[in-house]
Amino acid sequence: MSELRFVQISDLHLGGRSYPGCFKMPPEKKKQRESELRASIDKLAEIVKSTNAGIVLIPGDLFDRESVDNDLVNHVAGVFAALPPVFITPGNHDYTSPGSPYSNEQRTRRGLVEWPENVYIFEDEDFATRYLPGRVDVAVTGHAFRANVPVTEHRLAKRIPRDPAEISILLLHGSRTQFAFEESQKLTLPFTAGELLAQGFSYAALGHYHTYSEIVDGPGSIRGLYGGRPFAAENGSDGLGCISGVISKAGATELERHSLDSRKTYEITVVCDNVATPEEMKKLAAKAYQESGAGAYDLARYNFCGTYLPGFSPKIDIDPEWHFASAVNFSHLRPGYDLQGLLEGADGRSASAESLFARELVGLIEQAEDEEREILEDALDYGLRALHGLDISPREVD
Repeated sequence: MSELRFVQISDLHLGGRSYPGCFKMPPEKKKQRESELRASIDKLAEIVKSTNAGIVLIPGDLFDRESVDNDLVNHVAGVFAALPPVFITPGNHDYTSPGSPYSNEQRTRRGLVEWPENVYIFEDEDFATRYLPGRVDVAVTGHAFRANVPVTEHRLAKRIPRDPAEISILLLHGSRTQFAFEESQKLTLPFTAGELLAQGFSYAALGHYHTYSEIVDGPGSIRGLYGGRPFAAENGSDGLGCISGVISKAGATELERHSLDSRKTYEITVVCDNVATPEEMKKLAAKAYQESGAGAYDLARYNFCGTYLPGFSPKIDIDPEWHFASAVNFSHLRPGYDLQGLLEGADGRSASAESLFARELVGLIEQAEDEEREILEDALDYGLRALHGLDISPREVD
């Protein structure tokens, strides 16, 4: 049975304006991280060489936008020239257009170097198939976005025409529906796992979502995979989105996750049990930091959970000496109200506004289901905060 070693990356967003994402850092550190993001392409070349890959798959958003820096585009082209064949499906951020870094017109006008002959860029919205040079048993099918406009059609609901091959690979930049980790991501070119599996490709390299996820068929073979973002920048992105492995007719195996980031990202949980002051929160954060093993070179996301006593706004900053950069998530931290006491106090003429409000919301919560229940629980939280004169700014949602 034929096999092919591969490396896959997507959603690197080179040249992005929005970096550093959730991490707080001063301008000089932001500039340093932008340089490190550029250097991630060199790290990719090292991984391709060390894994002996025969193909590089990029299902979209290698670049963040049309007008990326000329030197950056030329650097990428130069690195790719030394790699095995590279197949690129332009995504909704680095779509093909007259101003795209993939455009022949742009290369001439801006003085960009030619994309090397081993780089194959799909240019049309319609799916097209190309054979891997020197391997008539391997065919790669891909498409391109032509603008950063959502595609709502389920294009995988219809069979994609393609040339026959023992190993058939699909490059797709789109949204797997009912993907719980990425509901906030822009929905574009939607598909279901069933629609993808029905196409019968050996393997689908997927891009657009920044979180790792597999699509597996009945026997357990991995038929599709979002690698996630290979460079940490936001909540949920662990930076391990560079994937290596082996593709055969039966799917992908021997998968290994790599990071193109020179820094390690730590997820640090801080558990609060009715904390009463910001000082207590800082002490708990310090304890979690010391136990985590994270250092001054690393990135860290502090996820606070549990309860705090009403009377203060539970927000703190992380000591900038602890890490190169940090982020803080308070979305799972709730006020430790004495709901039972409030409900018992809702009877009689002397009932407080808090007690009456709590009784009304708790009654609705008990009758609600799933998503509506979550909304009502947030309403109870925000309402009680407002009645206590506390901060009611929206929490970050995972």
